[in-house]
Amino acid sequence: VRLSSGSLSCGIMSRAHSDPVGRPGFARSRRSRPQSALHLAVFAAAIALASGVCCLAFAARGSAPRRAPPRGKAQTGPPSKWKAPDEEAQLLGSDLLRNFFVGCSKGFEEVLAEEVEALGGLEVKKAHRGVSFRGSPRVGCRVLIGARSAVALDEQLAVADSPLGGQEDLYCLARDALPWADIMSPQDTLCVHASLATRDVAVDLRHTHFSSLQVCKAVTDTCREATGERPSVDLVKPGWMLQLVLHKDGAVLSRRWSGLQGLHRRGYRRNMKIHKAALRESTAAGLLLLAGLRPGQTFSFLDPMCGSGTMVLEAAMLAANVGPGLVR
Repeated sequence: VRLSSGSLSCGIMSRAHSDPVGRPGFARSRRSRPQSALHLAVFAAAIALASGVCCLAFAARGSAPRRAPPRGKAQTGPPSKWKAPDEEAQLLGSDLLRNFFVGCSKGFEEVLAEEVEALGGLEVKKAHRGVSFRGSPRVGCRVLIGARSAVALDEQLAVADSPLGGQEDLYCLARDALPWADIMSPQDTLCVHASLATRDVAVDLRHTHFSSLQVCKAVTDTCREATGERPSVDLVKPGWMLQLVLHKDGAVLSRRWSGLQGLHRRGYRRNMKIHKAALRESTAAGLLLLAGLRPGQTFSFLDPMCGSGTMVLEAAMLAANVGPGLVR
């Protein structure tokens, strides 16, 4: 095991090759040590977690049976196959269910749909680079914490089924999406991000920055008319982050539950210097799921070129059934 402030490298070596003298492959790292005791503690914990489950081969899964957790001790993450309880199924057709869309990288739609179903999502449908589903806010929180291959989670607030004619139609769509004055206070903060799925939209809607200002104006005007005060705009740490997607057949206005940063930022690498080309955590988890590994499953894993240890850490969290969003 080699440890430095910017990377975590794990491997298996024999006693005969443990001497680093004259062996460039095991040369001592000249990088600086972790700048704080907290970094060292995080690294040590990650190594202890990874070394406990990462042993032999990547392709071959161990045949040892899954061990049940001790009685009286709850699992630290979502079970490998969680069935929606009766009270969730009874919400079908009620106003308590909400429409969600969880995004992922291309190619991971199948495993993400399986994850969402296991976490209690209803009416799960695969889409391009994501999965749509219905569920209560409790299910949305489960997906936010437990979906490993997800990169973002949005709650759909308003959907336009026909093309928008211009900025006025966009203003009305955002104004009527929710009773903004009842759910937002003057102390709340707001941020709107607009994107184009296609260029086949109205001419005055092609400028995404102006479209985002129209949505923000619709929300703040509604609050000002009702209370005399309006929420403020915060681009750094907003309380409400709205996503607007414009396409040729209409538009979708959503609230981003995952915040400004993607769900691939687990939180266990906070304030650490990571290589720019490092593998995304959600991509690593998606590859492990595509390989057939499942949460809580006993398996053997070896990554001889682990780099910063992304695959090893995600495999360890997968084997220990630790939710990826718990630290985040």
